[in-house]
Amino acid sequence: MKNPFEKLQITDLILAQNLSTDQAWQDFLNDCLEDGSAQALAKLSKWQRGKYMKMLKEAVAPWWKPNDAWQGINKALQAITP
Repeated sequence: MKNPFEKLQITDLILAQNLSTDQAWQDFLNDCLEDGSAQALAKLSKWQRGKYMKMLKEAVAPWWKPNDAWQGINKALQAITP
């Protein structure tokens, strides 16, 4: 079974806020909180979207390890499947 969480990225907001003091970046982060990152990114130009996506990846939450969480899924599903 393919890991559905593999493409999900969770960003640490404090790390992200500390990446830049640029007001446009801070406004973008506020938009992410209010509307979600997909909608906030959709408002940007292609160039700015690429830049901000890269910055979001730099601030990924250190505890987010989707492959580790998914590692034992097959065994877990077998244990609960009738």
